[in-house]
Amino acid sequence: MVAVTAVAVLCQVYLELKLPDYMRIITDQFLVENTDAVVRYGTEMLVCVTFILLLAVLVSYLTAYVSTSVSRNIRHATFEKVLNLPLADASRFSAPSLITRSTNDVLHVQMFLATCIQITFRAPILTVWAILKILDGDPNWAVATLVATVIMVIVMLVSFYYALPKIGRVQWLTDGISKNLRENLSGMRVIRAYNAEELRDGCFQESNQRLLDNNLYVTKVMSFSGPVSQMISDILVLTIYWMGALIITGMNDYDQSLMLFSAMVAYATYAALILQAINGFIGMYRALPKALVSLRRIGEVLDTEDSLEYGNETEGRDEGSVEFRNVSFTYPDAEYPAVSNISFTVRRGETLAVIGPTGSGKSTIVDLLLRYYDPSEGTVLVDGRDVKEYSKEALAGKIACAEQRPAIFAGSIAENINYGSTGDERSSRDIDEAIRISQADFVNDFPEGTEHVVEENGRDLSGGQRQRISIARALCKHTDILIFDDSCSALDFRTEAAFRKELKKAVSDKIVITVAQRIGTVADADHILVLDHGRIVGLGKHNELLAECQLYREIVRSQQEDTA
Repeated sequence: MVAVTAVAVLCQVYLELKLPDYMRIITDQFLVENTDAVVRYGTEMLVCVTFILLLAVLVSYLTAYVSTSVSRNIRHATFEKVLNLPLADASRFSAPSLITRSTNDVLHVQMFLATCIQITFRAPILTVWAILKILDGDPNWAVATLVATVIMVIVMLVSFYYALPKIGRVQWLTDGISKNLRENLSGMRVIRAYNAEELRDGCFQESNQRLLDNNLYVTKVMSFSGPVSQMISDILVLTIYWMGALIITGMNDYDQSLMLFSAMVAYATYAALILQAINGFIGMYRALPKALVSLRRIGEVLDTEDSLEYGNETEGRDEGSVEFRNVSFTYPDAEYPAVSNISFTVRRGETLAVIGPTGSGKSTIVDLLLRYYDPSEGTVLVDGRDVKEYSKEALAGKIACAEQRPAIFAGSIAENINYGSTGDERSSRDIDEAIRISQADFVNDFPEGTEHVVEENGRDLSGGQRQRISIARALCKHTDILIFDDSCSALDFRTEAAFRKELKKAVSDKIVITVAQRIGTVADADHILVLDHGRIVGLGKHNELLAECQLYREIVRSQQEDTA
């Protein structure tokens, strides 16, 4: 399509450069009062203008299609890249920044590309061709055109020099706007509960004002280049007419005077076309800094190296086990390790519960097992094989996880429960069974049942309802390893007890790992792992830990006192 655009632009320029020739011929014929010739050449000129119009429409369509297609591909590539990045790599960018890079930045690239395609082909051809035409006339006209062109280029470069630093800041300041908007929308309840509307409005206004001041500076610096360019173009045309008038008045030959007059009209048009091409370059370079900044920001995402390398294995070495061997892990830029020297083994049919104070490393163990991060030391094994040896799809296919703050997507409840690439392999019976075990029977209260459509992030559901949908989603996946990362924290005791009872019957042949704060949730587990400051301080059954682990006894005692 770009090649077709280039051909269309070439034809368009050729026809545009025919117009001054027609004007010269028509002027000559008009001055000698040859009406028939004026009509004939005027008709040809009208046909030429019609073809120019049609070619202009074609070029506009092609450039719009190419630029929007490229922006679509960039957005898709950016989304796919972020979607597949490990958490350690994706966390380099804030969510508002990623949104801006995928929308606003891509739009700037698209707008520049739409202009660039036309100008890149049109301006050089038009300029060179017009210069060759104008050199056939009086040398003074060529000198005047050259001087005007040099002045316009200098104006453009000066504007560009002063505006570039500020243009480079626009997108980063836009990130600040997006960040404030996101915080205000997600924290609306807290803001209203604490009467903090004025405070948040002040924060937003501050970010908004910085963006305004930056844009005003760029506008002031760049604004004079357009009027100056137009003024130079007008002065050049007047100069050509003035020079032509001086030459014509000094001539004694009437016929030569008429020919020079028509040539002057044509060359003035050629000069205007040259400056028009230069103006196109100026417009393109005016948009270039913002497009370059946007492109660099998009490139930062696309060029981010995946820090995790995956293997090609799809099967383990044994049947059903999860093992941590002397695993330690420190989050990027953290001063202390999140977990240190963690070792345990869970086999098929067993349940491991992980408990400990806030910040003790419970969720980190889940993250390492799901391979959101790789351990700094030690090895994580699934089915007797290092998780690094599995392909990404194979490892994900072995594990299902229900989280404390689950992601609920806009769509039907059935789509949220029967989720993932293997959804076609499951039936409505699997969905109903997952709903029954997870105690998500509130679904039946909706007139549409599982086809009830929930809002984005499940805003129309309670915290407990969202957690039960997340639990049902994990159960419906039918994996060998089930992880419940504090996924019952919003459930009442009776609902959780009913869920645990049904779960025990349904997953007797699976590995279950439960992260929880409640003793009632972990007491029946085959293995209870007690963590404190990232280290194991207890590992055993409930009664064993009551006798041997002081921290576990303190947790039990504190919860009994709270219940009392």
